[in-house]
Amino acid sequence: MAVSEISETFQTFHKVEMLYATAKVANTYNSFTEIKLRKGAKTILGFYEVVIDAKPTDGQNAMCTIKIESKDLKLHGILIASGGLIPDGDLATGTSNHRKVWHDWSPDLSGFDNIDNAGITFSIAPITNKTEGVAAGIELVYTDATTIPEEVKQHFLNGTIETFYDGDFGREAAGVGTGTTYAEWGTDLLDVIRLTSQAKRLVGVFAETVPNAFTTVEGLLAAYRFTCSSIDLEPFEILCGTAWDAPLGTVISVAMAGQGRYLPCYKALGVGVVDVTIADKAAQAVSNEAEGLSAWAWN
Repeated sequence: MAVSEISETFQTFHKVEMLYATAKVANTYNSFTEIKLRKGAKTILGFYEVVIDAKPTDGQNAMCTIKIESKDLKLHGILIASGGLIPDGDLATGTSNHRKVWHDWSPDLSGFDNIDNAGITFSIAPITNKTEGVAAGIELVYTDATTIPEEVKQHFLNGTIETFYDGDFGREAAGVGTGTTYAEWGTDLLDVIRLTSQAKRLVGVFAETVPNAFTTVEGLLAAYRFTCSSIDLEPFEILCGTAWDAPLGTVISVAMAGQGRYLPCYKALGVGVVDVTIADKAAQAVSNEAEGLSAWAWN
């Protein structure tokens, strides 16, 4: 087995922001909440994004662009094509799902002594008018290291993780997207993830949700947050790998497949047996809620 070039102390930070029923006017950008980098931040690895249809409209599709701005980092009007594609006029009994897309965007920050608490704003716009708009999520990934191992870059670029020997998971049955978790982080129903004393480094996270009986005009876009009093994880927020368009009516006989994989993430562990608290949040309340599963992989 090849020896990993990634040190046990290398870590990534993940921060999520979401919007719902926005980006309606062609080339008019709607902003996510500004993301503030934590103290000690050094390098931006890139970001994930996912886009869904807030409400299908006959004869209206959507392709979007993402704009990035930061006065602190002197980033002005950077435009990136979104990976989210929304087709014309979905049937009332149909829906589509979308998987989050990685953008290998890493601006040159060598001119800054530090980027502590720097603010970055992401915005999204459709290239044609979309009456009901879209919903979207951004997951910014950065690190406190100045040099990023090539192995790490490849894991994010290819959506793979290194070999792991153990892990744990948390589950939520019909709880994601309730009124208590919409627009705030809810922790009532999810299990915790329990680390073993052998866990030295987190290398991957699985995060998925699936609607529990689709409800008209309610799309599902969700994220998980992980916290632990024994480990400095924050910010550690992960967009779910699959998001779901809002249907126009009752969905029947629709075959679907999700992301269904662990995606890369790095945290030094080695603290013994401790519990990590899982919180969830949806971009909008979902009447029938959703099932959720999150998991860690470590070595």
